[in-house]
Amino acid sequence: MRFYYFVILLFVFTGELFAQEKEVIMEKTGNNSSAWEKDTLPLSSDEKERYKEFTITLSRFDVETTVNRIKQNLKEMEIPVFALFDHGKNAREVDLDLRPTQVIVFGSPRVGTLLMQENQLISLELPLKIAVWEDAEGKIWVGFLQIKNRVRNYGLEQSPIIDKMQLLLEDIVKKSV
Repeated sequence: MRFYYFVILLFVFTGELFAQEKEVIMEKTGNNSSAWEKDTLPLSSDEKERYKEFTITLSRFDVETTVNRIKQNLKEMEIPVFALFDHGKNAREVDLDLRPTQVIVFGSPRVGTLLMQENQLISLELPLKIAVWEDAEGKIWVGFLQIKNRVRNYGLEQSPIIDKMQLLLEDIVKKSV
């Protein structure tokens, strides 16, 4: 029984240490916010401005494991995965080099259809996508477009569905990295 409690304490302690190591800085620009890994995301100020409509998070797992964790989390939430694009594999098939890069395409027709009933042009943003890639230093990143910022183009800023979609994307990534 003591061993069991020791394992739990060790798990909690290492989890807290990991959380401290992964402190995220939130940069805010108007209504936009982007999560950038402290001192590790190799972007200049100009690049950070360019990518402000994205959330980019460091993963502690390799690309394949991160993608599998995302897919598993989606499965547990009963959200269908429509496609998985392995851009690295596709590049190799035409004799080009590309570090591991995958995109998961997923969503709920029940939710997306409600938005498209308001403005069918939002279909350009749906289904949702999460990218997972390895950078030149071997770090694994997970990124997605902040849907809450994209909907301004479609007049859907006030839709309660958008906030739920944004929280869903953030939750899936947090659980997977």
